Amino acid sequence: MALPDPADPLAPVRTRPAMWIGTTDTPGLTQLVSEALGWAVDEHLAGFARRVDVRIHGAEIELEDDGRGVPGEGAGGGPTLDQLVTTLGPLAGTAMLRGAGFALANALSERFEIESRHDGVAWGATFSRGQVVVPVHVLGQTTARGLRVRFRPDQQTFAAPIVDESALEARIEQLAWLTPRLAWFLQGRSKQRADGLEGLVVANAPTPLLPGTLFAVAGEAQGVQLHAAVGLASGRRGKRVGFVNFARVDGGAHVRGVARGARRAFPGAPTSLERRLVTAVHVGLPAPHFVGTVRRQLSDDTVEQVVLKHVELALRDQDDLRISWLQALT
Repeated sequence: MALPDPADPLAPVRTRPAMWIGTTDTPGLTQLVSEALGWAVDEHLAGFARRVDVRIHGAEIELEDDGRGVPGEGAGGGPTLDQLVTTLGPLAGTAMLRGAGFALANALSERFEIESRHDGVAWGATFSRGQVVVPVHVLGQTTARGLRVRFRPDQQTFAAPIVDESALEARIEQLAWLTPRLAWFLQGRSKQRADGLEGLVVANAPTPLLPGTLFAVAGEAQGVQLHAAVGLASGRRGKRVGFVNFARVDGGAHVRGVARGARRAFPGAPTSLERRLVTAVHVGLPAPHFVGTVRRQLSDDTVEQVVLKHVELALRDQDDLRISWLQALT
């Protein structure tokens, strides 16, 4: 196997783009934008970014956050501007776990412009298909902070290099439910979902939730970060959605753990219990394991046990909640 060319670290992405974003059609382009949004999500989780703006300008996509930005030159042990857009692996000094971020967008764009406002200085650079067009340079002094990128997906890669706004909006809404304190904007319209996963459960319920059955759990155990919301539908059918490291994964251990936890809390409940659950569960994992080549089923017994125990504990120990569920199940 040939070693990566240090002079062109993004060549593997351009050679086999589907390996990195799934496809080179509309879903792949949506995934490309989603990967680039990973930086803003990480900055928010680190306690810095409070707002992210997404704008579509014809064939170009613009993303902007109010996080820390990065320096144009090496300082403080974190990534520099050049490293941020050319590194496919983990970045030193960051906790970025949500994909290769800006590097993928840089590799697969005819034109990629980035501006960073960091410690009072604005830096800029321009690339084309991962190659430098305008080197990193100082733009001037600034009181603002954060990153702004604007890129035009490559027609050599994407058959239809125009982003599907409705598909992108759906993805942004997913991220907004998962980050309720982050103010999301698409084309200037607010997409913030301040009620988080509990709001997602209410929105997803095929029939209204039974009164008093909605609850949320959160915690961390054995390397698993958990956030979940659960309710009981008034009708015969519920709906379950799941996420792993901010990616939609509806099947597997994390979703199964919610149902098993509810059953453990109410072992004598009717067999319809599991069918009527309305759930939204998100787990953060350093190294998730999936069944098959498509990330549709999470395979991890540890995850299932962590989710199960949190759900069971909530339903056993919260008196008012337990009474509401007992009334709903009889």
